[in-house]
Amino acid sequence: MPLSGSGKTTLLRGIAGLERGCVGRVVVNGEVWQDDAKGLLVPVYRRPLGFVFQEASLFSHLDVQRNLHYGQRRVPASQQRVSLALAIELLGIESLLERMPSALSGGERQRVA
Repeated sequence: MPLSGSGKTTLLRGIAGLERGCVGRVVVNGEVWQDDAKGLLVPVYRRPLGFVFQEASLFSHLDVQRNLHYGQRRVPASQQRVSLALAIELLGIESLLERMPSALSGGERQRVA
């Protein structure tokens, strides 16, 4: 097992496009996701990759509603079991939709994530 602090999470975040400052070239299954020499960078939302965070992470530059829409776009319509509107209602987060993650409590962040 790799040692704590050896860069496992940083490497995975770099591949996913979530870590700023990663430089070089990222190729997954023959598809180039990043090539700094050519100025190529596939945006995070275009990378067919899931990432399960240890904490309730949200995109800090997106409000709650945009964070939810980002997640919804990643699931094909045929696999969506409930509508986004129903999920929002069931979680009781209607009042949070226009708030930024920095304005949420820990419990609110977990419900949104």
